[in-house]
Amino acid sequence: MATENAGDRDRLSERERQILGHLEQAQSLGVPLTEYASAYEVDVRDLYAGKAALVKKGILSRAVAVEKSDFVPVRISSRGASAIACRVSHPSGWMIEVAQLPEVAWATALMRGAVDDPT
Repeated sequence: MATENAGDRDRLSERERQILGHLEQAQSLGVPLTEYASAYEVDVRDLYAGKAALVKKGILSRAVAVEKSDFVPVRISSRGASAIACRVSHPSGWMIEVAQLPEVAWATALMRGAVDDPT
């Protein structure tokens, strides 16, 4: 929630500063105002009315309409230590999971053994 001028905060009433704080926190959490208001037990109508007043005063910039996109946001995080890189399962029920991709020779020998095994 970008303010037009940081010095403008000094001219805000206590209630306007509270509203601005709520708006900035909701944005930093990445949640809609309705969800934020419910979680923090704040009246969502007060947030929307306060936001409109702050826009009218020039404290907040008007929201720019966002075009709909075929893309969706994706969050990529580092893989945990317990991640499985390879899983081999047999129809009889046994399963082998390894954290790193095995060498080709090992996997080939494993598959040959599984084919030769009549179980």
